Amino acid sequence: MSEKTTFEYAGKMTNKVVSDYLSRLAEAFRYKEFEIQGLGKRIHFSLEKTVRFELKALSKENEGEIQLEISWKEDMMPAEKLEIIPSITESNENKS
Repeated sequence: MSEKTTFEYAGKMTNKVVSDYLSRLAEAFRYKEFEIQGLGKRIHFSLEKTVRFELKALSKENEGEIQLEISWKEDMMPAEKLEIIPSITESNENKS
């Protein structure tokens, strides 16, 4: 069973700082390998070819909220990459 590591951060920051974080995250997605670190934790990510992207937005008078969720699971190995190699020995050949 794999180890689960979580990292959460919430805090007030300027629009510019948020924009910088989102830009760095977007750039990291181009490379498909990146880490998030802070508060004494580090999480390494290896992205799959396809991810699930969810965006929720809420706007009320004098307040708003945007939630982003990006998730993925390791793809199943395609059949063309699956290789079955029989182990043939002299003793196995004589049994047939």
